[in-house]
Amino acid sequence: MTSSSKTETTQDVIASDDLGDESEEEKQDSGNKMKLSWKKVDKLEEDPEITFRKVIDETLERLRKLPNTASEIEIPKPKLGITDIYYKLSKALKIPTNSTFLNNIESEAMDFSYQCIGPIGIIPIAKALMLCQTVKNLNLSYNKLGAQSLPAITALVNQNDNITHLSLKNNEIGRNSSQRLIELISACSSIEFLDLSENDLGDEEFIEIAAALMKIDRTKELILSKNSASSACGLAFGSSINKCSALERLDLSSNFFEEGAGGVFSTFKFSNLKYLNFSDNGINDEAMPDLAKGLRGNKSIQELNLSNNFISNKGITEFAPALKKSSTLEKLRLTNNPFRGISTNVLLRSTNENLKLLDITGVQVNLAFLKTWNKFKKSGRTVQVLFGSIIRHDMLPQDYIPLQDQVIDKSNALNFAQQFADEKGISLKHVFNDINSNFINEKAAEALQTGDEEAAVKETKPRLMTTDDFARALSSSDLSVPKSIAIELANALSVDGIVNMWEICSKIKWRPDDLAAKVKSVKKEPPPDKKSKDKKKKK
Repeated sequence: MTSSSKTETTQDVIASDDLGDESEEEKQDSGNKMKLSWKKVDKLEEDPEITFRKVIDETLERLRKLPNTASEIEIPKPKLGITDIYYKLSKALKIPTNSTFLNNIESEAMDFSYQCIGPIGIIPIAKALMLCQTVKNLNLSYNKLGAQSLPAITALVNQNDNITHLSLKNNEIGRNSSQRLIELISACSSIEFLDLSENDLGDEEFIEIAAALMKIDRTKELILSKNSASSACGLAFGSSINKCSALERLDLSSNFFEEGAGGVFSTFKFSNLKYLNFSDNGINDEAMPDLAKGLRGNKSIQELNLSNNFISNKGITEFAPALKKSSTLEKLRLTNNPFRGISTNVLLRSTNENLKLLDITGVQVNLAFLKTWNKFKKSGRTVQVLFGSIIRHDMLPQDYIPLQDQVIDKSNALNFAQQFADEKGISLKHVFNDINSNFINEKAAEALQTGDEEAAVKETKPRLMTTDDFARALSSSDLSVPKSIAIELANALSVDGIVNMWEICSKIKWRPDDLAAKVKSVKKEPPPDKKSKDKKKKK
Protein backbone atom coordinates (compact mmCIF):
# COMPACT_ATOMS: atom_id res chain seq x y z
CA MET A 1 0.00 0.00 0.00
CA THR A 2 1.27 3.45 -0.91
CA SER A 3 1.67 6.34 1.48
CA SER A 4 -1.18 8.24 -0.12
CA SER A 5 -3.65 5.44 0.65
CA LYS A 6 -2.56 5.43 4.30
CA THR A 7 -3.22 9.10 4.55
CA GLU A 8 -6.72 8.71 3.12
CA THR A 9 -7.62 5.99 5.64
CA THR A 10 -6.39 8.08 8.55
CA GLN A 11 -8.43 11.04 7.38
CA ASP A 12 -11.56 8.86 7.21
CA VAL A 13 -11.06 7.84 10.82
CA ILE A 14 -10.48 11.40 12.01
CA ALA A 15 -13.58 12.50 10.15
CA SER A 16 -15.66 10.38 12.49
CA ASP A 17 -15.17 12.97 15.27
CA ASP A 18 -18.21 14.83 14.05
CA LEU A 19 -20.64 11.89 14.55
CA GLY A 20 -22.46 13.61 17.37
CA ASP A 21 -23.67 16.37 15.01
CA GLU A 22 -25.00 14.03 12.30
CA SER A 23 -28.41 12.42 11.87
CA GLU A 24 -29.18 8.80 12.83
CA GLU A 25 -28.77 7.53 9.26
CA GLU A 26 -25.55 9.42 8.83
CA LYS A 27 -24.36 7.98 12.17
CA GLN A 28 -25.04 4.45 10.95
CA ASP A 29 -23.22 5.10 7.64
CA SER A 30 -20.34 6.66 9.44
CA GLY A 31 -20.27 3.68 11.86
CA ASN A 32 -20.08 1.24 8.99
CA LYS A 33 -17.31 3.26 7.38
CA MET A 34 -15.55 3.35 10.77
CA LYS A 35 -15.67 -0.44 11.04
CA LEU A 36 -14.22 -0.83 7.58
CA SER A 37 -11.56 1.68 8.41
CA TRP A 38 -10.63 -0.20 11.58
CA LYS A 39 -10.20 -3.36 9.55
CA LYS A 40 -7.85 -1.51 7.29
CA VAL A 41 -5.96 -0.15 10.25
CA ASP A 42 -5.56 -3.65 11.72
CA LYS A 43 -3.54 -4.53 8.75
CA LEU A 44 -1.35 -1.51 9.28
CA GLU A 45 1.07 -0.85 12.03
CA GLU A 46 -0.49 0.07 15.46
CA ASP A 47 -1.18 3.78 15.78
CA PRO A 48 -1.60 5.04 19.43
CA GLU A 49 -4.20 7.61 18.41
CA ILE A 50 -6.33 4.99 16.67
CA THR A 51 -6.11 2.62 19.67
CA PHE A 52 -7.26 5.39 21.99
CA ARG A 53 -10.22 6.15 19.74
CA LYS A 54 -11.21 2.50 19.76
CA VAL A 55 -11.30 2.38 23.55
CA ILE A 56 -13.37 5.56 23.66
CA ASP A 57 -15.94 4.14 21.27
CA GLU A 58 -16.31 0.92 23.20
CA THR A 59 -16.78 2.86 26.45
CA LEU A 60 -19.46 5.06 24.89
CA GLU A 61 -21.29 1.99 23.67
CA ARG A 62 -21.37 0.49 27.13
CA LEU A 63 -22.59 3.78 28.64
CA ARG A 64 -25.50 3.88 26.18
CA LYS A 65 -26.69 0.52 27.46
CA LEU A 66 -26.77 1.66 31.12
CA PRO A 67 -30.12 2.65 32.82
CA ASN A 68 -31.27 6.23 32.24
CA THR A 69 -31.98 7.01 35.99
CA ALA A 70 -29.95 6.45 39.14
CA SER A 71 -32.83 4.58 40.80
CA GLU A 72 -32.55 1.83 38.19
CA ILE A 73 -28.94 1.24 39.08
CA GLU A 74 -28.71 -1.63 41.59
CA ILE A 75 -25.55 -1.30 43.62
CA PRO A 76 -24.95 -4.31 45.91
CA LYS A 77 -24.75 -3.35 49.60
CA PRO A 78 -22.85 -5.33 52.20
CA LYS A 79 -25.33 -7.02 54.56
CA LEU A 80 -24.55 -7.02 58.31
CA GLY A 81 -26.09 -9.72 60.51
CA ILE A 82 -27.46 -9.30 64.03
CA THR A 83 -24.31 -10.69 65.60
CA ASP A 84 -22.10 -8.45 63.42
CA ILE A 85 -23.93 -5.33 64.60
CA TYR A 86 -23.77 -6.49 68.21
CA TYR A 87 -20.04 -7.23 68.03
CA LYS A 88 -19.17 -3.94 66.35
CA LEU A 89 -21.23 -1.81 68.78
CA SER A 90 -19.90 -3.68 71.80
CA LYS A 91 -16.37 -3.11 70.59
CA ALA A 92 -17.05 0.57 69.90
CA LEU A 93 -18.56 1.07 73.38
CA LYS A 94 -15.77 -1.00 74.96
CA ILE A 95 -18.12 -3.35 76.81
CA PRO A 96 -17.88 -7.16 77.04
CA THR A 97 -20.19 -9.24 74.90
CA ASN A 98 -23.05 -11.10 76.55
CA SER A 99 -23.02 -14.85 75.89
CA THR A 100 -26.68 -15.19 76.92
CA PHE A 101 -27.67 -12.77 74.17
CA LEU A 102 -25.58 -14.57 71.54
CA ASN A 103 -26.93 -17.99 72.52
CA ASN A 104 -30.58 -16.89 72.36
CA ILE A 105 -30.43 -14.72 69.27
CA GLU A 106 -32.77 -16.98 67.29
CA SER A 107 -35.25 -17.83 70.06
CA GLU A 108 -38.79 -16.48 70.26
CA ALA A 109 -38.65 -15.82 74.02
CA MET A 110 -35.44 -14.03 75.00
CA ASP A 111 -34.79 -14.01 78.75
CA PHE A 112 -31.99 -11.56 79.65
CA SER A 113 -32.95 -11.12 83.32
CA TYR A 114 -30.26 -10.84 86.02
CA GLN A 115 -27.51 -10.06 83.46
CA CYS A 116 -26.35 -6.70 84.88
CA ILE A 117 -26.65 -5.19 81.40
CA GLY A 118 -26.78 -1.57 82.55
CA PRO A 119 -27.73 1.57 80.59
CA ILE A 120 -24.75 1.25 78.20
CA GLY A 121 -24.96 -2.50 77.65
CA ILE A 122 -28.57 -2.20 76.45
CA ILE A 123 -27.51 -0.08 73.43
CA PRO A 124 -25.90 -2.84 71.29
CA ILE A 125 -28.62 -5.30 72.30
CA ALA A 126 -31.40 -2.91 71.30
CA LYS A 127 -29.69 -2.00 67.99
CA ALA A 128 -29.13 -5.64 67.09
CA LEU A 129 -32.68 -6.71 67.99
CA MET A 130 -34.12 -4.13 65.61
CA LEU A 131 -33.29 -6.59 62.81
CA CYS A 132 -34.41 -9.71 64.70
CA GLN A 133 -37.64 -11.13 63.27
CA THR A 134 -38.00 -14.03 65.71
CA VAL A 135 -38.20 -12.36 69.14
CA LYS A 136 -41.69 -11.86 70.58
CA ASN A 137 -41.14 -12.09 74.34
CA LEU A 138 -38.33 -9.86 75.67
CA ASN A 139 -37.47 -10.09 79.39
CA LEU A 140 -35.04 -7.41 80.65
CA SER A 141 -35.87 -7.70 84.37
CA TYR A 142 -33.34 -7.03 87.15
CA ASN A 143 -30.68 -5.37 84.99
CA LYS A 144 -30.22 -1.92 86.61
CA LEU A 145 -31.07 -0.22 83.33
CA GLY A 146 -32.31 3.03 84.87
CA ALA A 147 -34.39 5.72 83.21
CA GLN A 148 -31.53 6.64 80.83
CA SER A 149 -31.94 3.31 79.02
CA LEU A 150 -35.57 3.98 78.05
CA PRO A 151 -34.73 5.85 74.77
CA ALA A 152 -32.84 2.81 73.44
CA ILE A 153 -35.72 0.49 74.37
CA THR A 154 -38.19 2.96 72.84
CA ALA A 155 -36.29 2.89 69.54
CA LEU A 156 -36.29 -0.91 69.64
CA VAL A 157 -40.05 -1.39 70.13
CA ASN A 158 -40.70 1.36 67.60
CA GLN A 159 -38.68 -0.46 64.90
CA ASN A 160 -39.51 -4.08 65.77
CA ASP A 161 -43.24 -4.79 65.63
CA ASN A 162 -42.73 -8.47 66.43
CA ILE A 163 -42.19 -7.81 70.16
CA THR A 164 -45.49 -8.28 72.01
CA HIS A 165 -44.28 -8.98 75.58
CA LEU A 166 -41.89 -6.59 77.34
CA SER A 167 -40.73 -6.92 80.96
CA LEU A 168 -38.75 -4.11 82.64
CA LYS A 169 -39.30 -5.33 86.19
CA ASN A 170 -36.94 -4.01 88.89
CA ASN A 171 -34.72 -1.77 86.75
CA GLU A 172 -34.46 1.28 89.02
CA ILE A 173 -36.39 3.54 86.64
CA GLY A 174 -37.55 5.65 89.60
CA ARG A 175 -39.28 9.01 89.85
CA ASN A 176 -39.02 11.95 87.39
CA SER A 177 -39.13 9.54 84.45
CA SER A 178 -42.65 10.30 83.25
CA GLN A 179 -41.61 11.91 79.94
CA ARG A 180 -39.43 8.95 78.94
CA LEU A 181 -42.16 6.54 79.97
CA ILE A 182 -44.66 8.44 77.80
CA GLU A 183 -42.31 8.10 74.81
CA LEU A 184 -41.84 4.41 75.51
CA ILE A 185 -45.54 3.61 75.81
CA SER A 186 -46.39 5.77 72.78
CA ALA A 187 -44.04 3.53 70.76
CA CYS A 188 -45.60 0.32 72.13
CA SER A 189 -48.09 -0.07 69.31
CA SER A 190 -47.53 -3.84 69.29
CA ILE A 191 -46.94 -4.47 73.01
CA GLU A 192 -49.70 -6.59 74.61
CA PHE A 193 -47.91 -7.34 77.91
CA LEU A 194 -45.98 -4.67 79.86
CA ASP A 195 -44.33 -5.21 83.26
CA LEU A 196 -43.08 -2.09 85.09
CA SER A 197 -43.22 -3.47 88.63
CA GLU A 198 -40.67 -2.78 91.37
CA ASN A 199 -39.36 0.44 89.81
CA ASP A 200 -40.28 2.98 92.53
CA LEU A 201 -42.70 4.77 90.20
CA GLY A 202 -44.71 7.55 91.85
CA ASP A 203 -48.05 9.29 91.34
CA GLU A 204 -46.92 11.31 88.32
CA GLU A 205 -45.60 8.23 86.53
CA PHE A 206 -48.81 6.27 87.21
CA ILE A 207 -51.00 9.06 85.84
CA GLU A 208 -48.88 9.51 82.68
CA ILE A 209 -48.70 5.76 82.05
CA ALA A 210 -52.50 5.46 82.22
CA ALA A 211 -53.00 8.48 79.93
CA ALA A 212 -50.51 7.14 77.36
CA LEU A 213 -52.06 3.66 77.39
CA MET A 214 -55.51 5.15 76.89
CA LYS A 215 -54.34 6.73 73.59
CA ILE A 216 -52.78 3.54 72.25
CA ASP A 217 -55.40 1.15 73.69
CA ARG A 218 -53.52 -1.97 72.63
CA THR A 219 -51.99 -3.38 75.82
CA LYS A 220 -53.90 -6.30 77.34
CA GLU A 221 -51.94 -6.83 80.57
CA LEU A 222 -50.21 -4.22 82.74
CA ILE A 223 -48.22 -4.93 85.93
CA LEU A 224 -47.47 -1.98 88.23
CA SER A 225 -47.07 -3.83 91.53
CA LYS A 226 -44.57 -2.91 94.26
CA ASN A 227 -44.24 0.76 93.30
CA SER A 228 -44.93 3.95 95.27
CA ALA A 229 -48.32 5.19 94.06
CA SER A 230 -50.31 6.93 96.82
CA SER A 231 -53.93 7.88 97.41
CA ALA A 232 -53.38 11.23 95.66
CA CYS A 233 -53.30 9.67 92.19
CA GLY A 234 -56.33 7.41 92.65
CA LEU A 235 -58.99 9.36 90.76
CA ALA A 236 -56.75 10.62 87.93
CA PHE A 237 -55.22 7.20 87.39
CA GLY A 238 -58.55 5.39 87.62
CA SER A 239 -60.38 7.66 85.18
CA SER A 240 -57.74 6.98 82.48
CA ILE A 241 -56.97 3.31 83.11
CA ASN A 242 -60.64 2.32 83.13
CA LYS A 243 -61.01 3.80 79.62
CA CYS A 244 -58.40 1.41 78.18
CA SER A 245 -60.85 -0.91 76.48
CA ALA A 246 -58.16 -3.41 75.43
CA LEU A 247 -56.78 -3.82 78.98
CA GLU A 248 -57.91 -7.11 80.52
CA ARG A 249 -55.49 -7.73 83.42
CA LEU A 250 -54.21 -5.08 85.86
CA ASP A 251 -51.92 -5.72 88.84
CA LEU A 252 -51.65 -2.83 91.33
CA SER A 253 -50.66 -4.88 94.37
CA SER A 254 -48.25 -3.61 97.04
CA ASN A 255 -48.70 0.12 96.48
CA PHE A 256 -50.09 2.79 98.84
CA PHE A 257 -53.49 3.65 97.36
CA GLU A 258 -55.36 3.32 100.70
CA GLU A 259 -58.60 5.38 100.51
CA GLY A 260 -57.50 6.59 97.04
CA ALA A 261 -58.55 3.21 95.71
CA GLY A 262 -62.07 4.62 95.75
CA GLY A 263 -61.04 6.85 92.83
CA VAL A 264 -60.20 3.78 90.77
CA PHE A 265 -63.41 2.03 91.83
CA SER A 266 -65.65 5.03 91.13
CA THR A 267 -65.23 4.60 87.34
CA PHE A 268 -64.87 0.82 87.50
CA LYS A 269 -68.19 0.26 85.75
CA PHE A 270 -66.66 1.53 82.47
CA SER A 271 -63.75 -0.91 82.66
CA ASN A 272 -63.30 -4.05 80.57
CA LEU A 273 -60.94 -5.63 83.08
CA LYS A 274 -61.23 -9.35 83.70
CA TYR A 275 -58.59 -9.47 86.46
CA LEU A 276 -57.79 -6.81 89.08
CA ASN A 277 -55.26 -7.27 91.87
CA PHE A 278 -55.53 -4.58 94.57
CA SER A 279 -53.94 -6.53 97.45
CA ASP A 280 -51.54 -4.97 99.98
CA ASN A 281 -52.67 -1.39 99.42
CA GLY A 282 -53.97 -0.36 102.84
CA ILE A 283 -57.55 -0.16 101.49
CA ASN A 284 -60.01 0.63 104.29
CA ASP A 285 -63.78 0.86 104.62
CA GLU A 286 -63.93 4.31 102.98
CA ALA A 287 -63.27 2.83 99.52
CA MET A 288 -65.87 0.06 99.78
CA PRO A 289 -68.97 2.11 98.80
CA ASP A 290 -67.20 3.17 95.59
CA LEU A 291 -66.22 -0.43 94.91
CA ALA A 292 -69.80 -1.57 95.42
CA LYS A 293 -71.05 1.13 93.06
CA GLY A 294 -68.50 0.27 90.38
CA LEU A 295 -69.04 -3.47 90.70
CA ARG A 296 -72.78 -3.14 90.17
CA GLY A 297 -72.23 -1.58 86.74
CA ASN A 298 -69.23 -3.66 85.62
CA LYS A 299 -69.92 -6.42 83.09
CA SER A 300 -66.49 -7.98 82.64
CA ILE A 301 -64.63 -8.61 85.92
CA GLN A 302 -63.93 -12.30 86.61
CA GLU A 303 -61.32 -12.20 89.40
CA LEU A 304 -60.93 -9.58 92.13
CA ASN A 305 -58.15 -9.67 94.75
CA LEU A 306 -58.46 -7.43 97.83
CA SER A 307 -56.30 -9.48 100.20
CA ASN A 308 -54.12 -8.06 103.00
CA ASN A 309 -55.96 -4.77 103.40
CA PHE A 310 -57.89 -3.12 106.27
CA ILE A 311 -61.48 -4.00 105.35
CA SER A 312 -63.54 -4.53 108.50
CA ASN A 313 -67.11 -5.68 109.15
CA LYS A 314 -68.48 -2.28 108.17
CA GLY A 315 -66.78 -2.34 104.76
CA ILE A 316 -67.94 -5.90 104.04
CA THR A 317 -71.51 -4.98 104.96
CA GLU A 318 -71.45 -2.15 102.40
CA PHE A 319 -69.70 -4.23 99.75
CA ALA A 320 -71.65 -7.51 100.03
CA PRO A 321 -74.96 -6.38 98.38
CA ALA A 322 -73.07 -5.51 95.18
CA LEU A 323 -72.01 -9.15 94.78
CA LYS A 324 -75.60 -10.06 94.02
CA LYS A 325 -75.53 -7.70 91.03
CA SER A 326 -72.29 -9.12 89.59
CA SER A 327 -73.02 -11.77 86.99
CA THR A 328 -69.41 -12.27 85.87
CA LEU A 329 -67.31 -12.49 89.07
CA GLU A 330 -65.89 -16.00 89.49
CA LYS A 331 -63.06 -15.55 92.01
CA LEU A 332 -63.04 -13.24 95.04
CA ARG A 333 -60.04 -13.07 97.38
CA LEU A 334 -60.30 -11.21 100.72
CA THR A 335 -57.66 -13.03 102.75
CA ASN A 336 -56.16 -11.55 105.93
CA ASN A 337 -58.61 -8.68 106.36
CA PRO A 338 -59.90 -7.70 109.85
CA PHE A 339 -63.57 -8.58 109.25
CA ARG A 340 -64.85 -11.79 110.88
CA GLY A 341 -67.78 -13.57 112.42
CA ILE A 342 -71.21 -12.35 111.42
CA SER A 343 -69.98 -10.43 108.36
CA THR A 344 -68.52 -13.59 106.81
CA ASN A 345 -72.00 -15.08 106.65
CA VAL A 346 -73.36 -11.86 105.13
CA LEU A 347 -70.62 -12.07 102.48
CA LEU A 348 -71.27 -15.72 101.64
CA ARG A 349 -75.03 -15.27 101.38
CA SER A 350 -74.55 -12.36 98.96
CA THR A 351 -72.62 -14.39 96.38
CA ASN A 352 -74.14 -15.40 93.06
CA GLU A 353 -74.32 -18.79 91.35
CA ASN A 354 -71.42 -17.85 89.05
CA LEU A 355 -68.90 -17.56 91.95
CA LYS A 356 -66.45 -20.48 91.91
CA LEU A 357 -63.96 -19.42 94.61
CA LEU A 358 -64.33 -17.40 97.81
CA ASP A 359 -60.96 -17.08 99.52
CA ILE A 360 -61.08 -15.57 103.03
CA THR A 361 -58.06 -17.43 104.41
CA GLY A 362 -57.02 -16.00 107.76
CA VAL A 363 -60.54 -14.76 108.56
CA GLN A 364 -62.51 -16.32 111.41
CA VAL A 365 -66.03 -17.47 110.54
CA ASN A 366 -69.00 -18.28 112.77
CA LEU A 367 -71.53 -21.06 112.99
CA ALA A 368 -74.01 -19.27 110.72
CA PHE A 369 -71.35 -19.16 107.98
CA LEU A 370 -70.84 -22.91 108.21
CA LYS A 371 -74.59 -23.52 108.05
CA THR A 372 -74.89 -21.39 104.92
CA TRP A 373 -71.96 -23.20 103.32
CA ASN A 374 -73.53 -26.58 104.05
CA LYS A 375 -76.77 -25.39 102.44
CA PHE A 376 -74.81 -24.48 99.34
CA LYS A 377 -73.31 -27.97 99.20
CA LYS A 378 -76.69 -29.64 99.54
CA SER A 379 -78.19 -27.42 96.84
CA GLY A 380 -75.45 -28.46 94.39
CA ARG A 381 -73.51 -25.20 94.24
CA THR A 382 -69.88 -25.87 93.29
CA VAL A 383 -68.23 -23.00 95.12
CA GLN A 384 -64.85 -23.51 96.78
CA VAL A 385 -64.58 -21.71 100.12
CA LEU A 386 -61.28 -21.15 101.94
CA PHE A 387 -61.41 -19.67 105.44
CA GLY A 388 -59.46 -19.48 108.69
CA SER A 389 -60.44 -20.81 112.10
CA ILE A 390 -63.94 -20.95 113.55
CA ILE A 391 -64.95 -18.54 116.33
CA ARG A 392 -65.53 -20.59 119.47
CA HIS A 393 -68.39 -18.47 120.78
CA ASP A 394 -70.85 -19.00 117.95
CA MET A 395 -74.04 -18.45 119.97
CA LEU A 396 -73.91 -14.69 120.30
CA PRO A 397 -76.57 -12.66 122.15
CA GLN A 398 -79.29 -11.08 120.05
CA ASP A 399 -78.11 -7.58 120.93
CA TYR A 400 -74.55 -8.30 119.73
CA ILE A 401 -73.42 -5.49 117.38
CA PRO A 402 -69.96 -4.99 115.86
CA LEU A 403 -68.50 -2.02 117.72
CA GLN A 404 -65.28 -1.20 115.89
CA ASP A 405 -66.49 2.21 114.80
CA GLN A 406 -68.48 3.20 117.91
CA VAL A 407 -67.37 5.36 120.83
CA ILE A 408 -66.81 3.36 124.03
CA ASP A 409 -68.97 4.47 126.94
CA LYS A 410 -70.73 2.92 129.95
CA SER A 411 -73.57 1.56 127.81
CA ASN A 412 -71.46 -0.55 125.49
CA ALA A 413 -68.13 -1.11 127.32
CA LEU A 414 -68.93 -4.69 128.38
CA ASN A 415 -70.27 -5.55 124.91
CA PHE A 416 -67.09 -4.20 123.42
CA ALA A 417 -65.00 -6.33 125.79
CA GLN A 418 -67.23 -9.31 125.00
CA GLN A 419 -66.44 -8.90 121.31
CA PHE A 420 -62.71 -9.22 122.02
CA ALA A 421 -63.41 -12.41 123.98
CA ASP A 422 -65.57 -13.84 121.18
CA GLU A 423 -62.92 -13.20 118.57
CA LYS A 424 -60.26 -14.83 120.76
CA GLY A 425 -62.53 -17.76 121.57
CA ILE A 426 -62.29 -17.30 125.34
CA SER A 427 -64.63 -16.50 128.24
CA LEU A 428 -64.89 -12.84 129.29
CA LYS A 429 -66.12 -13.81 132.74
CA HIS A 430 -63.11 -16.06 133.30
CA VAL A 431 -60.73 -13.32 132.13
CA PHE A 432 -62.21 -10.69 134.45
CA ASN A 433 -62.20 -13.14 137.39
CA ASP A 434 -58.52 -13.87 136.70
CA ILE A 435 -57.73 -10.15 136.57
CA ASN A 436 -59.51 -9.66 139.90
CA SER A 437 -57.80 -12.58 141.65
CA ASN A 438 -54.35 -11.67 140.30
CA PHE A 439 -54.79 -8.10 141.52
CA ILE A 440 -55.78 -9.28 145.01
CA ASN A 441 -52.80 -11.66 145.24
CA GLU A 442 -50.39 -8.93 144.10
CA LYS A 443 -51.66 -6.50 146.76
CA ALA A 444 -51.45 -9.19 149.44
CA ALA A 445 -47.89 -10.07 148.42
CA GLU A 446 -46.90 -6.40 148.61
CA ALA A 447 -48.35 -6.13 152.13
CA LEU A 448 -46.49 -9.23 153.29
CA GLN A 449 -43.21 -7.77 152.11
CA THR A 450 -43.71 -4.87 154.50
CA GLY A 451 -44.19 -7.34 157.38
CA ASP A 452 -47.71 -6.14 158.25
CA GLU A 453 -49.80 -9.33 158.44
CA GLU A 454 -53.00 -7.48 159.36
CA ALA A 455 -52.70 -5.32 156.22
CA ALA A 456 -52.09 -8.44 154.15
CA VAL A 457 -55.33 -9.99 155.42
CA LYS A 458 -57.26 -6.80 154.67
CA GLU A 459 -55.91 -6.68 151.06
CA THR A 460 -57.63 -9.98 150.25
CA LYS A 461 -61.06 -8.39 150.65
CA PRO A 462 -61.25 -5.19 148.58
CA ARG A 463 -61.81 -5.53 144.82
CA LEU A 464 -61.22 -1.93 143.82
CA MET A 465 -58.67 -1.11 141.08
CA THR A 466 -57.44 2.13 139.61
CA THR A 467 -58.02 2.77 135.91
CA ASP A 468 -54.27 2.45 135.22
CA ASP A 469 -54.08 -0.93 136.98
CA PHE A 470 -57.18 -2.21 135.14
CA ALA A 471 -55.96 -1.00 131.71
CA ARG A 472 -52.56 -2.58 132.30
CA ALA A 473 -54.21 -5.88 133.30
CA LEU A 474 -56.45 -5.88 130.21
CA SER A 475 -53.48 -5.45 127.87
CA SER A 476 -51.48 -8.25 129.51
CA SER A 477 -54.45 -10.64 129.76
CA ASP A 478 -55.51 -13.26 127.21
CA LEU A 479 -57.72 -10.63 125.55
CA SER A 480 -54.58 -8.75 124.34
CA VAL A 481 -56.53 -5.49 124.20
CA PRO A 482 -54.51 -2.62 122.62
CA LYS A 483 -53.39 -0.03 125.16
CA SER A 484 -55.48 2.81 123.73
CA ILE A 485 -58.68 0.73 123.79
CA ALA A 486 -57.83 -0.69 127.22
CA ILE A 487 -57.63 2.85 128.64
CA GLU A 488 -61.01 3.73 127.08
CA LEU A 489 -62.58 0.58 128.58
CA ALA A 490 -61.12 1.35 132.00
CA ASN A 491 -62.44 4.91 131.95
CA ALA A 492 -65.89 3.75 130.83
CA LEU A 493 -66.13 1.10 133.58
CA SER A 494 -64.74 3.28 136.39
CA VAL A 495 -66.42 5.62 138.86
CA ASP A 496 -64.27 8.50 140.04
CA GLY A 497 -61.18 6.72 138.73
CA ILE A 498 -61.93 3.44 140.57
CA VAL A 499 -63.00 0.15 138.93
CA ASN A 500 -65.15 -2.07 141.15
CA MET A 501 -64.35 -5.58 139.89
CA TRP A 502 -66.89 -7.24 142.18
CA GLU A 503 -69.72 -5.27 140.60
CA ILE A 504 -68.42 -5.67 137.05
CA CYS A 505 -67.96 -9.44 137.27
CA SER A 506 -71.52 -9.83 138.61
CA LYS A 507 -72.91 -8.08 135.51
CA ILE A 508 -71.24 -10.44 133.03
CA LYS A 509 -73.61 -13.24 132.07
CA TRP A 510 -72.43 -16.80 131.67
CA ARG A 511 -72.14 -17.78 127.99
CA PRO A 512 -72.89 -21.23 126.55
CA ASP A 513 -69.24 -22.08 126.11
CA ASP A 514 -68.39 -20.92 129.61
CA LEU A 515 -70.32 -23.92 130.88
CA ALA A 516 -69.09 -26.33 128.21
CA ALA A 517 -67.44 -28.57 130.78
CA LYS A 518 -70.60 -28.87 132.83
CA VAL A 519 -72.31 -32.20 132.28
CA LYS A 520 -76.03 -31.95 131.90
CA SER A 521 -77.92 -34.11 134.37
CA VAL A 522 -80.42 -36.50 132.85
CA LYS A 523 -83.60 -37.03 134.79
CA LYS A 524 -84.22 -40.70 135.50
CA GLU A 525 -87.80 -41.91 135.27
CA PRO A 526 -89.10 -43.90 138.27
CA PRO A 527 -89.40 -47.65 137.73
CA PRO A 528 -92.88 -48.79 136.69
CA ASP A 529 -95.21 -49.96 139.46
CA LYS A 530 -95.79 -53.77 139.32
CA LYS A 531 -99.22 -53.50 140.92
CA SER A 532 -100.45 -51.10 138.27
CA LYS A 533 -99.28 -53.52 135.57
CA ASP A 534 -101.15 -56.40 137.18
CA LYS A 535 -104.34 -54.37 137.35
CA LYS A 536 -104.06 -53.56 133.62
CA LYS A 537 -103.61 -57.23 132.77
CA LYS A 538 -106.68 -58.23 134.72
CA LYS A 539 -108.79 -55.66 132.94
